[in-house]
Amino acid sequence: MLYEFRTGDNFETENIIYTLKDLYIGKNCRLKEVYSKGTLYVDENSEVRAIASDSDMFLGKNVFIKRWIDSMKSIFVSAKCNLGVVASAGENIVLSQGVKFERLFAKRIMTYNIAKEKEKDSYIIGTIKSDEDIEIKGNIEIVGNLISEGKIKLHDNVAVKGNVFSQVDIELNNGIRIGIENKIKSVVANGKVILGEDVIVYGFISSKEGETK
Repeated sequence: MLYEFRTGDNFETENIIYTLKDLYIGKNCRLKEVYSKGTLYVDENSEVRAIASDSDMFLGKNVFIKRWIDSMKSIFVSAKCNLGVVASAGENIVLSQGVKFERLFAKRIMTYNIAKEKEKDSYIIGTIKSDEDIEIKGNIEIVGNLISEGKIKLHDNVAVKGNVFSQVDIELNNGIRIGIENKIKSVVANGKVILGEDVIVYGFISSKEGETK
């Protein structure tokens, strides 16, 4: 039993993995049974026989679940995944293009609206921490938190699923999305928070000085 576990890429084991906090499974891993009481991340091209979490689960592209997957909260599925025999969630299952499944159970099962929302060009799974400024551009989704001792600037439709914290300033330019609907996430700066057009934050904003532009 582990308090937190990060496998790295190309990890294989026959053992059961059980974590009390977040679990990060890298690319091209081969695992049997996996259980996490925290948030669970599976990166692309990994294979798991059975997987469960008490919190949210995020699957990268082309993840293969042999038998079943279960979350007490929500499951977010990237393109070309195989969800095995049964996929169940206490809240939502969100499916990208090319996902295969047999049975799905959730309060809400959703597919991405291709006409309105373009799938991200790339995904960054895990929390990003820096002692310096962070600036991110492009059609990117970050499945984790952003934490910086410097400034944070996001441009060009970047989406962040977690919290955003800066010891200085935060600038969210046009089209930025922070958090997930019905899940409170925080944008916190010890200095300014600047918001561009068409910005959505699901949750909480805190700053010494905030403004829209």
